[in-house]
Amino acid sequence: MEHRILWVDYVKVINIFFVVLGHTALSANYTKFIYAFHIPLFFFLSGYFFDYSKYPNFYQFFKKRFSQLLIPYFIINILTYLAWLFIGRHTGEDASLQINLLEPFYGIFYGGHKGRYFLHHNAPMWFLPCLFSTEIIFYLLFKSKSKTAHYAFIVILLGLGVYENYYNNISLPWGLNVVPTTAILYGLGSWFNHKVEHKFTCKKYLALVPLSFLGLLIFASLNIRVKVSAAEYGNYFYFWMAALCGILFFVSIGNLIEHLNLKFKVNLNFLQFIGQNTLLIFSFHLLAGGLLKGITYYLLKLPLEIYQLQWVNHIYSLLSILLLVPFILIVNKYTPWLAGKRTK
Repeated sequence: MEHRILWVDYVKVINIFFVVLGHTALSANYTKFIYAFHIPLFFFLSGYFFDYSKYPNFYQFFKKRFSQLLIPYFIINILTYLAWLFIGRHTGEDASLQINLLEPFYGIFYGGHKGRYFLHHNAPMWFLPCLFSTEIIFYLLFKSKSKTAHYAFIVILLGLGVYENYYNNISLPWGLNVVPTTAILYGLGSWFNHKVEHKFTCKKYLALVPLSFLGLLIFASLNIRVKVSAAEYGNYFYFWMAALCGILFFVSIGNLIEHLNLKFKVNLNFLQFIGQNTLLIFSFHLLAGGLLKGITYYLLKLPLEIYQLQWVNHIYSLLSILLLVPFILIVNKYTPWLAGKRTK
């Protein structure tokens, strides 16, 4: 049985909640805070599990990640596109928009987040092809054991990130304009796992919590609302400082939760379950949220204006995740490949 790294599951639970919450109506400062860390943190956690020893050659790596990321990406996109085509575009704000019916479909193959081929039916799905591009490029660039080459590639990637942020406004397919930044975040996750994590203790994590949280607040407030999906980072230095502080904060929180759980033997199986199924939540939370809004509006007769209240959106985000639990159980039992998992 595969060994679970519990602190990662706990961090993923917290982060997926912020992803869902970030797609609601929040104050500008709260939104800036969330967007400063939630996507960088997911790329970091993805890189945490990367190890060249698992993949003796590029073909095996490509094949495995294709099945884990792109097969779910295409199938989920087709399903959510059909849901939008027959239902979603006739309800809510979409009913007043004149969207070419084929553009979101073309967007599935383009994998972009802005511009003409926008994944309007399920915008968060940009993440999967971008993660795939990130992993492929990272594998090819850092396969060499030469540290000099690694440092050179890091400098080049940072330079490209600056260029994309300040000078290039073109959305490339499969998130390629985002990769210079996400590849470094991905590499930091792998570096932390193999070189750094063993040096950290519970006391160090405890000390990092207030310091990293303060840094996250400061640098997120100084910057604009970043949009990693579109390579819009605002001040690139502030972006990196906020992202790194956010990563340190939530990694520390996750490890402290794991430590307390081991000490007091609290049953956190449900949190682990959510943490292991963030891909499905990431992919379907907008549909779940739409269903939830339909229930509150048509059955409970509550006005849609309640979703302008921040405390309501916190409850809404939590319920959107819980609403997906039965669906996740069914997928895991009958079609685990839809979640990027091996068929039992």
